[in-house]
Amino acid sequence: GAPERFLPRAGVPSQPIFLFSGVIAASRDATGRQAVLPPQGDRLLLFDQSGRFLRTVGEGDFSRAIAVTSGREGWVVVERDGNVIAVTGDAIAPSPLAAAVVSNPAAVAIGFGVATLTRFGDAFIAARSPFASAGAPEPDDAPLLIEIAPNGVVAATMDSTISLGDATLTTIANSGHLAAGDSLLFFAYLTRDQIRAYDRAGRRRWTADRGLRWPAEPARSPGGGPAALSYRPVNLSIAVLDDVVYVLAFADSTGSTMRVDAFDAATGVLARSVTLPASTMLISLDPKGALWHAPADTLSVIAAPPGTVIVDFTLPTPRGDSLSLRSFRGKVVLLNIWASWCGPCRDEFPLMARLAGELAAEEFAVVAVSDDMDESAAIRFLAEFDPPFATAFARGALERALNYRGLPYTVLLDREGRVIERYIGFGGADQFEKLHRDVVRALRDSPNR
Repeated sequence: GAPERFLPRAGVPSQPIFLFSGVIAASRDATGRQAVLPPQGDRLLLFDQSGRFLRTVGEGDFSRAIAVTSGREGWVVVERDGNVIAVTGDAIAPSPLAAAVVSNPAAVAIGFGVATLTRFGDAFIAARSPFASAGAPEPDDAPLLIEIAPNGVVAATMDSTISLGDATLTTIANSGHLAAGDSLLFFAYLTRDQIRAYDRAGRRRWTADRGLRWPAEPARSPGGGPAALSYRPVNLSIAVLDDVVYVLAFADSTGSTMRVDAFDAATGVLARSVTLPASTMLISLDPKGALWHAPADTLSVIAAPPGTVIVDFTLPTPRGDSLSLRSFRGKVVLLNIWASWCGPCRDEFPLMARLAGELAAEEFAVVAVSDDMDESAAIRFLAEFDPPFATAFARGALERALNYRGLPYTVLLDREGRVIERYIGFGGADQFEKLHRDVVRALRDSPNR
């Protein structure tokens, strides 16, 4: 067991460092810019070093993309069927790396008909894809990984495979996930409780596991016919950040729970761990290393284009009249969705009140909308805090319009009602300081004329 446990927070931090979108690892380039594939693999989402959404690339052009890694001048995306695509700016084109893992004679002899990739220094490393099990017969001494030069030439091999005497079973047993740091490469087997680290010369530096008792080698079910395969996925994805290797895995043989484990990159020592419900999640870190989790479709909120205009709404207020969002045009608005049962909302409300009191009412407004289905609970909450800003009751009416998942959810709007920034969850005083700076910047950049 790990000596420490993550204490995960629900939501997305204000400056997220993305780890996993579903079971797809996010990628960072040398400048810290981030690339994330949504679980459906239909587009590439690009974020800056602070986790601020920049743009979408390739929407409608990708077919089940399952991996992304940084390239020499952009990003490299791998699709489920083995296609390798280079993304440079907004341009998308087949990558010369595809030849190495699909049609290069040397690679075909190794059995890499379908592979996944990660960049390691100036080269790329390929492993058998955990998303495809169709393998060609391989020699017993076949390598586990291959190194590919940027021009698509197979340059070297790493480690060796274990043969199960069956081409498909051998492919599954030796498939896995890749991630690379500055000096070490990391490989997590799909069906084994094992992670390996390699140096730039291809030498194995360490092997780590978590002492799980339930993993087993792939097999064919007795009497089930030639197509009846039996195997249990263990490791689902791997990512590396600075000196930590993060592994997303199943926590049990039923797949009912997942775990995130943090290994020391230099030694392979398991440092921290957490068990999470088995669901499709967006998992990220904040700048202090705390782990956050949110539904994967939260990406559709984070990655909505800046400048989107929030649809006007009119809602009842505690006073018995109505509140229209349009009535605040001309002011910078902080729209906050909360509920009386939400603990983080309770922590956030006094900070909202302080912010409203610090800034000129003719320039700035907080609009706090309750998501409670029970208005009496919301009224008791408001009586406790007596907020100095406008409040209203939505009873869930805004969830579909704003597409949020989880509370609190806050949107900063400019004077025309356009989205400047979104804040999912509440990350404490540090996140609120950033929100405060964003509000001040919005007031400065859009003076009231």
